[in-house]
Amino acid sequence: MYLANRFIPLSGRDQLKNKYFSVLVLLSSIFAADLEWQADFRYRLETDKDIENADSIYTRARNTFHYTRSRISLRLVEGPITGFAQLQDSRLLGGEDNFAGLSKASGVKIEFHQIYFQVNNLLKRNWSMRFGRFEMPLGAQRLFSKNNWNNYGRSFEGVHSFTKNRFGSINLFHLINEENSGTAASDYYDERINGIYLSPLMNRIPFIDMNVFDLYWYNYSKDETFITDDSVKIERSTMGSRWAFNFIFAKFEGEFAIQSGKLNQSSSIPKIDANFNVFNFHLDLSRLPVISK
Repeated sequence: MYLANRFIPLSGRDQLKNKYFSVLVLLSSIFAADLEWQADFRYRLETDKDIENADSIYTRARNTFHYTRSRISLRLVEGPITGFAQLQDSRLLGGEDNFAGLSKASGVKIEFHQIYFQVNNLLKRNWSMRFGRFEMPLGAQRLFSKNNWNNYGRSFEGVHSFTKNRFGSINLFHLINEENSGTAASDYYDERINGIYLSPLMNRIPFIDMNVFDLYWYNYSKDETFITDDSVKIERSTMGSRWAFNFIFAKFEGEFAIQSGKLNQSSSIPKIDANFNVFNFHLDLSRLPVISK
């Protein structure tokens, strides 16, 4: 005997069946895939002592801060497709937005530090593309870093394409820092970074072990002139190289980059012209014949 539910039309029953079937198919696909969970919890204690201020009505003493950062990650692998989600809670214990000790919801947001999907082996080659929000540490992380030393870390959003073979590795990226389509209907006014990072493998040179040789170029653009003519407009390009090699008992590491572009603001048009140099030298005394065992 069939009892009809008068609150659900016949067409509605078909839609519910389709939804249930879709959910079952989705769950069966998830259980068939490889799942990997990971959790990371960190506590950090910071303290400082300000110089006593004679004009203050109180005497400053030691100031202590308690920070916690918790991350829970889920990686799902189904053939050439990888999905990754990482939830993060970062807080200062006793912070104003925590509402600790009060019967109300905390104002601290638990958010996705990373969430992306990745397609591997494109065109049956060792080439991958990543879409979403992700960390993107490159080289010595002087320019593109995870910044995990602080309590939040650093993530980028956009598209990251990369490969690695016997000739080295290639990283291509299109990053969107701010999407301004709500106020300016054009990609030209989005704050974005486009670039390439190359790490070719160098052949061994006599007496020199070349560990690292990187070449990179990226362009950063930000145009807010759609707000007012006096708003900021920045266009700059950075080109550089990083290298590291061993020579006998010494290790050398360096990085050099130049930056050029234009900054338009308040009717002035100054040029951007900058460079930076980094050089490190490490001496391994244990490899000296007179010291080595």
